[in-house]
Amino acid sequence: MKVEKFKVLLYLKKSGLDKNGKAPIMGRITLNRTMAQFGCKLSCTPKLWNPRESRLDGKSKEAVEVNAKIDKLLLAINSAYESLVERKTDFDAKAIKDLFQCNADTQVSLTSCLSVSTWTFALTREVLHLIQSATISPS
Repeated sequence: MKVEKFKVLLYLKKSGLDKNGKAPIMGRITLNRTMAQFGCKLSCTPKLWNPRESRLDGKSKEAVEVNAKIDKLLLAINSAYESLVERKTDFDAKAIKDLFQCNADTQVSLTSCLSVSTWTFALTREVLHLIQSATISPS
């Protein structure tokens, strides 16, 4: 696949201010002529947002923390993009979004799956023990 244009834009959704007056940060991935939008699960004070840089201005605690999270997010998106390029198959902006969001969701799903499996194994072992003790009757 020939990539002519790959871009990630972060912007504020100023119409969705929360009760603290912070606006959610949204993202848009553009690949060639395809586009995918997503929520970053981050918010900030609108006065600190620099739309040209897609990050917060200043050295305040909020700016430093949110900018660090933005850097991690952009790194995850770029890693997903590079991973798809290495596969040498056609893909679009939605595939990049799905891959980078799946990476975050997979970690949570795997942890919950392991805990359910452990619980199921323990329960099965206990039931087998009860069945064995019930079938062996003292004579």
